Amino acid sequence: MFLKRLFFALISLQFCLSERIFNCDFETDWCGAEDIDSDFLLSESNTDTPTHGTGPSLGDHTSGNGYFIFAECSWPRVEGDKAGIVVSDLLCSTGLGNVEGYLNRKGSDPSQFRVAKRAQNDAFWEFQDWDETLGIKTTVSKRGQEEWEFFRFDFEAKRDEKFEIVFEFTC
Repeated sequence: MFLKRLFFALISLQFCLSERIFNCDFETDWCGAEDIDSDFLLSESNTDTPTHGTGPSLGDHTSGNGYFIFAECSWPRVEGDKAGIVVSDLLCSTGLGNVEGYLNRKGSDPSQFRVAKRAQNDAFWEFQDWDETLGIKTTVSKRGQEEWEFFRFDFEAKRDEKFEIVFEFTC
């Protein structure tokens, strides 16, 4: 059995320079984000995760006792299985934007995390692997053994064209 996990605490899509058009901390719901067509669904928790030795033991990044979503990659999952969420109907008047959030990787072999943007009517995603190509990756806080990593994904969008952002986790 492999123990892969990725925990996702806060998404802030700060598109359009200073204009914030989407913000979600998963405290009350998933803020309109929907599951993508994938091998399994993401889960939500504010305490332990099903597999011992994985998951933030002290809660989410934002409050320390709030909710986070996660990819549960133990059995019956197999290596290569994917899950994710998509945020749709986004609009940017300036053409420039970014996605920010916090990740916690705990387990013997953390999941891969990718972010993509596409025009709402496009058929294909253009992914960027956060680990290798996104420019900003910093550990921003630590509670005991818990490390939450800040990530940022910068992108361009056509002015006044609706687009989507997808967050994908691979076991």
